[in-house]
Amino acid sequence: CPGTDQYIVGSPIFEKATLHLEPPRYKKGTTLNIIANDVSDKNIYIQSMTINGRAWDKSWFSHADIENGADIIFEMGPEPNKEWGSGEEFAPYSMSQ
Repeated sequence: CPGTDQYIVGSPIFEKATLHLEPPRYKKGTTLNIIANDVSDKNIYIQSMTINGRAWDKSWFSHADIENGADIIFEMGPEPNKEWGSGEEFAPYSMSQ
């Protein structure tokens, strides 16, 4: 969302991606790992998500959540989990009033 430090979550289409965050802003060796367990042509819906082992119910995360490196892990499935990220309190700033 322009003007905020939020990243909006969408369904990943890959099994794993690793981003190497480089100095001077980041500590040397900082990585961001994104893993989508069971992602496939049929398993396109997020069932749950964790960041650094913590359950994550928001449909967004902030830059501060990942700036020191992070492991973002998605569990994917064939049907939408209508409970995940669906509450008003979990919506990103761009969807607020």
